[in-house]
Amino acid sequence: MKLMKNLFILIIFMISFLDANSQAIIIDHNCAFLEPIPEWAIKKASDSLHIAYGHTSHGSQITYGMKALANQSTQLKGYKGDFYCWKEYHEVYGDFPCLDIDNRFRPGDLGHNGDITWAARTRDYLLNETRAQDINVVMWSWCGGCSDNTDEGIQAYLDAMNKLEQDFPDITFIYMTGHLDHWSDATLKHNNQLIRDYCITNNKVLYDFADIESYDPDNNYYEFSNDNCDYYDANGNKLGNWAEEWQNSHTLNVDWYQCSAAHSKALNGNRKAYAAWWLWARLIGWNPQIDNIEITQQPQNDTICSSGIAMFSIDFNNADSIRWQYKEPGFAPFKDIFDNEIFSGATEKTLTINVENSNIPGNEYRCKIYFGDTIVYSNGVLLYIFDPVPALVSYEDIDCNGVVILTGSDPSPGICKWRIIFGNAELADSTEYETFAYNLSHGKNTFEYITSVYGCNDTMVFDVYRYDNLSLTNQDTLLNATTGEDLSITTNISGDLEFAQWYKDDLILNNGAKYSGVNSTTLLIKNIENTDKGYYWCELRGYCNDVLSDSVFVDITNATDNFDIETNPIIYPNPANELLYIKSNVDIKSIGILDLNGNKIMEINNSVKHIDISKLNTGVYFIRIKTGGNIFYSKITKM
Repeated sequence: MKLMKNLFILIIFMISFLDANSQAIIIDHNCAFLEPIPEWAIKKASDSLHIAYGHTSHGSQITYGMKALANQSTQLKGYKGDFYCWKEYHEVYGDFPCLDIDNRFRPGDLGHNGDITWAARTRDYLLNETRAQDINVVMWSWCGGCSDNTDEGIQAYLDAMNKLEQDFPDITFIYMTGHLDHWSDATLKHNNQLIRDYCITNNKVLYDFADIESYDPDNNYYEFSNDNCDYYDANGNKLGNWAEEWQNSHTLNVDWYQCSAAHSKALNGNRKAYAAWWLWARLIGWNPQIDNIEITQQPQNDTICSSGIAMFSIDFNNADSIRWQYKEPGFAPFKDIFDNEIFSGATEKTLTINVENSNIPGNEYRCKIYFGDTIVYSNGVLLYIFDPVPALVSYEDIDCNGVVILTGSDPSPGICKWRIIFGNAELADSTEYETFAYNLSHGKNTFEYITSVYGCNDTMVFDVYRYDNLSLTNQDTLLNATTGEDLSITTNISGDLEFAQWYKDDLILNNGAKYSGVNSTTLLIKNIENTDKGYYWCELRGYCNDVLSDSVFVDITNATDNFDIETNPIIYPNPANELLYIKSNVDIKSIGILDLNGNKIMEINNSVKHIDISKLNTGVYFIRIKTGGNIFYSKITKM
């Protein structure tokens, strides 16, 4: 049963390899990278390959590099997961098999000067060892034998490899170049090139040991170098060590990892291990020219407003399909995304997220790309969501000097802007959250404050008023009134009035049947009575200051106490323009004209029947008529 299973695996491997080996497979410095090797190829190689590897110290750079790689973490660039293990005997490790390598399956290496003892040992192993029943890959390494060899010796190596391939057609034999030797640079380069040319011409599989250690990971070539990664000029002067220099300028356990690399540096062992896994992946059918997925544009973190639309985009060279995924904060696993009211484009190159309809703070996103058996994941990205910063403003809404300080909410890390919508004010700085406006227009000035944080905008429109100081311009101090009449008391002011309140003596007045205009600058006392006699004053409140008016004394004359109805003089016409006529049944002693403040304008001391008022200014006056022991007051109007 075991033989049938092994035969089936071998047939599948041969079909895959024949397809992959339609041309030479050259594993050189271009293959010394972990990132491009897909997860499926690593797992398939571990499940399908059974490798016999013969080597001495230099060849152990591959196995020691692979052993240390299996113990790395996901911080290492290109690391696909915990399945890079290999074992001396095939076994299952976790949920997947470890790569089967019969390490040092026979003693020795590829020898020197045409010695092909290694070939006889290989033949004996394959024909006689039970362990070799499922071996489908054989690889031997050099250990200095290329540096002291001849053209004939190299040809003996190539002929022996070709004979093994003919005798064991179900097994892949891996050719190899020799490690760098600066002391025999020209001979080594010549012999290595003979091996390369043969493999390319005859479609062989070559692990180019020398080429891998001639380049650093940045593809810098070191023409004169040795196996320790020291490099020299053409005259043999040592210039440095490329592996140590690269390690010192890069991050341990991210860009490279520690490993034992005989006669060399850790970075050289890293690259030998990467190239080995590239080789194993190629042997089971992976073709990086066809099957490899290259992400040409990684998604980027996005920062948007809580009411906005977020987008993550990706681009790549090959894919059968894709699926965007997300995971919640913490150790939650990634979950597939499907189109709904929140997400659209879950299987397209651009994923759109309607943030307004979602509750997804702190989620991480990535894209899963499928191509054949290959699955590649993009970098994980984050979506940062900001709520809008309210455009709140504090300010002095009453300004009496034409300057006002404006303070808005600080939208950091966003921006803010002030605008003048109405008025002629000027702004000191329109882009600082705290500024001041000056030269405000009298009356209303309208401003707008705008905050913006990653597209989250908020705005506030508000008015600031400029007022002038309040002051008295003139003031009545004495008024005479006759019972039954109405009397107006006016306080003349300049500036801006906010509120007024009239008082009589110490009593506050209210609008009603007796008073009106108690909250204005003119108080009207209706139907004067003797009880209305007293002092009247007004409390005036301005936007910038407060003023108290002078007290106005109102004296009351009771006409019925001084005259009989029969003896009251008659004054006409009233209003009058030029002549004012007076008709009285008693003798008139004198007639006086007074202004509303009680000041005498004119007086006539003899009895007359008319008065010329043509020279008086237009307005309201008092007329005072004395007869015998009585005094009569009345208002007249000059037109």
